[in-house]
Amino acid sequence: MKMASCVVGLLLTGAASAQPVLPTQSLMEQLRQSEQAVTNARLQPENKGRLFGTLQTYGNVLSFAGDAEGAMAALDEGRKAAGVPVAGSAAEVAGLTDVHAEDAIRVIVAAARDKRAVLINEAHHQPMNRAFTQKLAAELRKIGYTYLACETFYPAVSAQPRYATAAHGYYVWEPAFATFVNDAIASGWTLVPYEHIQDASVNDQAERAKLREAGQASNIYERIFARDPEAKVLIHVGYGHLDKTSPGALKKMGTLLAEQLGQGATLHVDQAALFAHADRTRESPAYRPLLAKFAATEPFILQRADGSTPVLLNQSRFVDMQVIFPDYGHQHGRPAWLIGLAGRTASPVPATLLPATGRRLVLAYDKAHGADALAVDAVLVQAGQPAQSLMLPPGEMRLETQE
Repeated sequence: MKMASCVVGLLLTGAASAQPVLPTQSLMEQLRQSEQAVTNARLQPENKGRLFGTLQTYGNVLSFAGDAEGAMAALDEGRKAAGVPVAGSAAEVAGLTDVHAEDAIRVIVAAARDKRAVLINEAHHQPMNRAFTQKLAAELRKIGYTYLACETFYPAVSAQPRYATAAHGYYVWEPAFATFVNDAIASGWTLVPYEHIQDASVNDQAERAKLREAGQASNIYERIFARDPEAKVLIHVGYGHLDKTSPGALKKMGTLLAEQLGQGATLHVDQAALFAHADRTRESPAYRPLLAKFAATEPFILQRADGSTPVLLNQSRFVDMQVIFPDYGHQHGRPAWLIGLAGRTASPVPATLLPATGRRLVLAYDKAHGADALAVDAVLVQAGQPAQSLMLPPGEMRLETQE
């Protein structure tokens, strides 16, 4: 076991529209700065944009530090403060007939067999989404999918690196994402960056958004399909970039790519809407009735007897199916999806690493990886309080600390 004051920096690039910024601060330093920024923003609640932005950044930093629950709470607070509406209704669920719950992985893989691309999204503050995509990727690999394109990947990412490092992108600092990328590398996926690098001279936000969506679609097509017409690709995106149709003025990347590849060539899967929240008032009103109606213990997709997949929350124009997650609860002080979905094993933080005073961040790294590797788990421990367990993927680990 190695004990060190490991310097883990954050890569702040906004919407990934600029060249990467090299890490300069430890994660604990970034956490303290984010906490102070949130405290200051809460003193001006009328500035909703500032509060939402600081809470969004804070949520990301908390997720990087292994606190998925705290990340969710931060985003829930920010969205509530900003007045972001919650979609769906219990009436939608009551009106479902001739519908059953089917294992989500099985449904997606069956639908993906004759597709050229599967697009699946994530909520950036929800590491559970990355664990699900990792599990999905393992099954898609078995049916011929070989290219993995992720929105977060930086342009210089190697197609076949040894393990996940800071060079892979901002959100890969989150341990579940790092584990996903490590697993993809070990499984032989070809990694493809596709983010659009903005021209700094373009100041109009609507034009920047348009250029970003078009640039993303073009990069995916040119870097993969133009070179390999038989390619089968898994594309992991943020939120609505995967939309298969775009009724408004802004054409989304998913729409543009679907048009380029042709009718029926793409599958669009949402997993960013129907899961348990820290603040239940921020859950879709359809979520708890869905759990009560179908009583599933694994992620599921609604399916009719004819094989069709009804989509709720007024999203049927945009996606082909929705993943609905059970409420996993907690084990060992951590979200239990880390065990039930991600297949991790609880491991107590060694007593020698617990702080006598203050806080300490404990990070776990795969011992087979180099010093530039990203952590595959992290927990923040507080002197005098019960310590949460590390949740470790298979393999031998080394532990490091930050103060």
